Amino acid sequence: MCLSHIESQHVLQIMQTLIRMRSCEPGWDELDIVRYIESLFSGFPAYINVIQHGNNRASMVITIEGKERNGRKMAMMGHIDTMAPYNPQDWTYGPFSGHCADGVVYGVGASNAKSGVAAMLAAVLSILENNEKPANDLMLCFTADSDGKGIGARMLLNGGFLNNLSEMVFCDPTGSDISVAQKGTIWLDVEARGHSRHIMEAAQAVNALDGILKFSEKLSSKFSKINRHHILGGCAVNLTQIATHDNATWMVPGYVTGRIDIRITPSFDIEKACDLIDEVKKHAESSRTGLSIKTEIINRRAAVGIAADAPLVRRFEYLSERLGRKPKIIGQSFYTDASTVIPELGIPFIAMGPGGRIFNDREDEHVTLDDAVFVSNVYRDYMLGVIDA
Repeated sequence: MCLSHIESQHVLQIMQTLIRMRSCEPGWDELDIVRYIESLFSGFPAYINVIQHGNNRASMVITIEGKERNGRKMAMMGHIDTMAPYNPQDWTYGPFSGHCADGVVYGVGASNAKSGVAAMLAAVLSILENNEKPANDLMLCFTADSDGKGIGARMLLNGGFLNNLSEMVFCDPTGSDISVAQKGTIWLDVEARGHSRHIMEAAQAVNALDGILKFSEKLSSKFSKINRHHILGGCAVNLTQIATHDNATWMVPGYVTGRIDIRITPSFDIEKACDLIDEVKKHAESSRTGLSIKTEIINRRAAVGIAADAPLVRRFEYLSERLGRKPKIIGQSFYTDASTVIPELGIPFIAMGPGGRIFNDREDEHVTLDDAVFVSNVYRDYMLGVIDA
């Protein structure tokens, strides 16, 4: 049941079209991609629901009736937004070119996650073009703003579109392996206030810069003691931004702001993580008279995980091995839309997609066409309900 050469070209054509349609910050414009995807299903038996977010932004759900009327409903989810290209002048090929050279496709979103979306679309279209149906009711979800506040996934969740699902597959980059766990995150805006004095009177000052550094170090110490996850490892705390305000070189800073990225694992509940942040904040303030620390959570994504021997995981292992590859069981240090929907739905899930990196900090984002076609085959067999005989 391998895809033919024509279908391989179909995967490439869809991927290149998606890459060439800009859906990155600051405009995003995911509605343009939604309309393109909608056009692919013209004339096929599919129910399409477009969820408008305003400002030419949208998500969508495509529902296709399955052969079996057993109440099972499967969903696949891929995000259609991307990060903006870094240093576009340094790319070997234009970041929106979708250029294919020696079996490698280049462009923004090639890895994260337009190749996964293309694989999903090619798989379901190959089923419909052959007048077949998926084994069970199937929902294809395409979300905006996965890299931001997750407004697409959240609106699908709050709008009831994801009710009564049996399981979910996320088409995020895993290098064609099977991800069973993802780290969650808490992003903190931190404001430290002390008392500024001339450097000659430093003993009378309350150094806000020192306060925010020690706060971050104490957070890191506390989170490092949390039990390690068997796949994802430990939690991590990083101070990623810091700035003094209205401060001369010869003055001890009295007002400093910063941003902290905290990564947590499924071994630690996100509510307990928030309580620990508050505990460290109070300790930092009490240890230095005159120091005030204010924190605000600006992004909060839960960690999620599933047992490595769960039935859904084993099914994808079988489907992959059937097509000639033995996938690894992995975890992801970055969050996806799974962090938004899985804690609410409480259903089995995995992530599997072509592309091995998220490429948020480098040029020449790329994916191999072979990986995209392989994953599309796996998706198609999953949709058709292929099982171990």
